[in-house]
Amino acid sequence: MRNLIIVATALTFILASCKKDNNNEPTTQLQTPSADYFKLAVGNYWVYERWKIDANGVPSNLGTLDSAYVDGDTVMNGNTYYDYRYSLALNSPNWIRDSSGILINSIGEVLATNQLSTGVFKVSYITINLDTVADVDHFMTPTQVSITVPAGSFQCIQYNGEHTFRPPFDLTLNSGANPKTMQEEYTDGIGKIRYCYYYASMPDRFENRLLRYNVQ
Repeated sequence: MRNLIIVATALTFILASCKKDNNNEPTTQLQTPSADYFKLAVGNYWVYERWKIDANGVPSNLGTLDSAYVDGDTVMNGNTYYDYRYSLALNSPNWIRDSSGILINSIGEVLATNQLSTGVFKVSYITINLDTVADVDHFMTPTQVSITVPAGSFQCIQYNGEHTFRPPFDLTLNSGANPKTMQEEYTDGIGKIRYCYYYASMPDRFENRLLRYNVQ
């Protein structure tokens, strides 16, 4: 249990025990629907360097790489979905699509959006053995952010998944470090630039930073 990972899972934000309570789409449109932040096309791939940032904010390169790629596509209910594979979803299809700037999965959950607003677009929670461990608010940063990674410097939209652990798990599992926020940044024409994640029992933040990519 102490190794529970909070992952800004690639585009799907997969947490195996995470259940959706609210799926309201944000309404403040600040980006044009023609912008392509998610770059879903078969053959596209992204390679990331893995970094650790300690409790004092000091970064260190872990010396390993991670990758993500679009493995295939299919049509479901008249819409084309793409199989996006990454380190937590390598062994089975992970179907997502871009619906006019709103990234959704095959069951209709909103995963990210270019409609930047101050509102929470989804509320979910994490359970272990039927106990609710943490509440998760999903929201977009209301303005674009500047991100620098090995592949360059970019203006990005930013997804946030704010995890607030409930008692007694805030102390027994997470050492009282509430909340913990995972983030993902996307830039127009390339896709995901960076994403960060935590282990609940550790103070360090881990980041995957874009090194190289190939997109159509």
